[in-house]
Amino acid sequence: VARAAVSQWLIDRVLPALGGMSLRASGSIYYVPPAGLDALGKVKAVMSAVSSFKLTRTPVVKCEDVVEAVVQGLQHEVDAECAAIEREAGELDGKLALENRIERLAVLKNQRVRGVATMFQVELVALADKIARASNAVTARIVELEGAKIAAAPAIDAEDKRIASIV
Repeated sequence: VARAAVSQWLIDRVLPALGGMSLRASGSIYYVPPAGLDALGKVKAVMSAVSSFKLTRTPVVKCEDVVEAVVQGLQHEVDAECAAIEREAGELDGKLALENRIERLAVLKNQRVRGVATMFQVELVALADKIARASNAVTARIVELEGAKIAAAPAIDAEDKRIASIV
């Protein structure tokens, strides 16, 4: 298995489950909050047992540089997720799939952004606003699709109304 594939697996699957993030777009440096460190230890043990890949844990002290690196990593994550969801919204035709995208954005805002803001006592209004704009774009697509369905529905003519009033 290539290092890039392992890094992508960590970024896509492991880190989100631990509340962590990649601090570089290419991977190789990750941040995991204290709540996810026990689980990270288990991932590290499994990886060491079944492969030659090694995760090195380096404790950090909260300082301006650490906060900046984590916020930049979160910014990258929010930018990428919002762009992907906005792009998908224009292509999707199913209400359920679109509602799923709104849920993904809510998790991003309520867990990821709020978690970093709370942990480091920083305001991340611009990130929350970006997520809100993406959510609004998806909602607009749902409204557009629902409007198209209503417009395409057959009109009720006088005979249909008379039958409905009898029943």
